[in-house]
Formats: sequence, C-alpha cells, structure tokens
Amino acid sequence: MRLPSSFPYRTVLFASWLIVQVTMLLFSGINAGGESERFIREADLLTKGESFTSPAFYLYLVQILLIAIVHTTGAGYTPLIVLQMLLNLYALHSLYKFILRRRKSRKIAFFGGMLLVTCIPYQLYNTFLYTESIFFSLVIIYTTILLQVKKWTLQNILMIVLWMIALCFVRPTGLFLAFATLIYFVMHLRKVSWLIKLPALFFGTGIILYTIHLVLQTGRGIDPLTPFLYEHIICDVPGKKEGTELFLEDGNNGLAALLNYVLNNPEHFAKMAVHKTAAFFGLYRPWYSTLHNLAMMIYFFALYILIGVAVFRRGLTPAFVFTTCLTLVFWLFVIFSCDEWHNRFFLTLTPLLIICATAAFGKKERSNKLQRNVVEDEA
Repeated sequence: MRLPSSFPYRTVLFASWLIVQVTMLLFSGINAGGESERFIREADLLTKGESFTSPAFYLYLVQILLIAIVHTTGAGYTPLIVLQMLLNLYALHSLYKFILRRRKSRKIAFFGGMLLVTCIPYQLYNTFLYTESIFFSLVIIYTTILLQVKKWTLQNILMIVLWMIALCFVRPTGLFLAFATLIYFVMHLRKVSWLIKLPALFFGTGIILYTIHLVLQTGRGIDPLTPFLYEHIICDVPGKKEGTELFLEDGNNGLAALLNYVLNNPEHFAKMAVHKTAAFFGLYRPWYSTLHNLAMMIYFFALYILIGVAVFRRGLTPAFVFTTCLTLVFWLFVIFSCDEWHNRFFLTLTPLLIICATAAFGKKERSNKLQRNVVEDEA
C-alpha cells in the first residue's frame, strides 16, 4: 500500500505506542510481585544503610537504587513505571531514527518501529518493576550509538567502555553486551591493528569470565551444575526430578565445575545443548497458550526470513555482525546453563533483529558502505 508523502509516520508510531502502554497498564496494572520482590527487599536494606544479601545484587544496582528513591520519597511506584515507559519511548525514537538513517525511508523506519511496539511480550515489562524494561531500552540506545561509530578515537572507545560498564549494573546480562562488543570490535574493525584488538579481547574476556565466576560463588544458591544434573532445558523446570547420573569430580566450583562437567560428560552436554538451542530459537513454551506460542513463532520466524533476505541482498552489515555476536553470546550462555522461562534472554535481541530485518527492504546497495545522504524526517 502506497502512503502519501505527507503521512505522519512518527505521529502514528507514537499514538500506537501510547495505546499499547495504556492498554497494558489498564489490564495488568503495576506488577510489583515475583522477581520484583527481591529488588524491593534489597532497596529496603539500602535505605536502612545495610548491605545487600548478596554481592550479586550490585549487578542490579540501577533498579534497586530507583526503587530505593521512590521508597524514600514516598512517591509510590507510578513515577518509576512512567520513567520506564519514557525511556522505552526514547529508545523507540532512537530505533526509528537509526533505521531511517540506514534505509533512508520513513516507511521502512515506521515499519521497524511498529514491529517493536507490537511485540507485546517485549513491551509488557514496562509495567513490571523488573530490570528488563530499563535494560531493553538501554540496549537499543547503546546499539544505535555503537553502530554509528565511524572512527574509533580514544573518546569513542572510552564512551563505549563506559556504556558497557553502566549496562553491567542494570542487569547481569550487561556482561553479554560487553562480551559481544569485544567480539564485534575484533571481527568488524579491520583497520585496527591486531596488536590492539587481541590484548583488548583477552583482557576484556578475562574480566567478564572472572566476574561470572564470582557471581557463581556469591552464595545465592547458584549452582552451575543443577541445570545438567536435573536436565533443566528451561530454568527451574527439571526434566528429571530424581537427577541424572553424571561423572563429576569433587572440589570444583564455579566455572571450573562447569568445565569439568563438559569434559567428562560430552554426550550428555551435547544432547542438552540441542534441546536448549531448540528452546532458545524456537521460543515455544508449553505453559503458554497455543495462540501465544503461534504468535511468537510467526513473529520471530518472519524476522529470521527477512534477515536471511537482508544478508543475501546486502551482505554482512555492521548491524548483522553485532547482532550475530550478541546472539552467539546469549546462545552460549543458554547451552551452558538453561533458557529463561519467559524468553527474556531472546527478547533482548528483538530490536537488533528488527534492525537487521529492515535491511531486506529498500534499494539494494552495491557495497556495505553507508551513503551520506539521509532522508529528511517530518517535523
């Protein structure tokens, strides 16, 4: 369908976003239960000047601080939900502008924005006091900034490093963004000397793995072997309640215990990896309705197809390279642990997949170099 050149794309996009947010808020209200209760508890400890129950909660510091602020001021949770929604709106704006610059088409940018707005499982977290809403939004903003870096000056490198550090205090999966950025840095920046890239990769990887190792030893009951002993494809959903007989060596913990399991039980690990891969990319969850599962699979499988078309037409664009890096990191985490109950790991990738999918549209470029001309957006 051909729309008039004067069609108010951004206005319609904003109206659609507002309808979705208001509808979710009216039907589900503010959700302060479930995982939120942990952050509320830690926020109360913070306001009393006490220590967190575990050092691992420093990786959720942003959400805990925000909850502590609304507790201290007595403002209630409504301002925090409004903040999450406004940040989500700004992230949507960033996504729209980024696609507009890349595809030079308001229609394609509008299409990409609407894809994000209509992904209800993604948008639903705006009404929760979980870390996802802020994290999802910051991932979009960070990605659009990262992919627009043209020259890796010291200032730009410092900016990206600060972003990576900040994301790690929003949610532990911020470590995955940092790891994916390091891989992207090495794979994509061909003009940068390997004398710089390799030390940066090894140093960054070491810090990330050491941080993960520390998290596994925080005393929060995190046992890296539990998903394998009880065959958790989905976290906290045991496939075998009685456990599985595995060859394990005593005295190991953290990442060492996980490595020991993989080396001594390769067949079992491979079998579990296949099932976890299917759960991660297939998105099917037996506790959801058939309609929900069907909608999720149609939505994301359509993105897979569009991304395939985009790669065929445009090759390996920077957006595709970074998305692949981040997807790889999340997938590796899943096969070495378990997949999330509500697909939250995969939902993080949604805006990146949309960016890649929109590359299937528009004029075919003969090279991966971005043209300088940008379509002027409406006021």
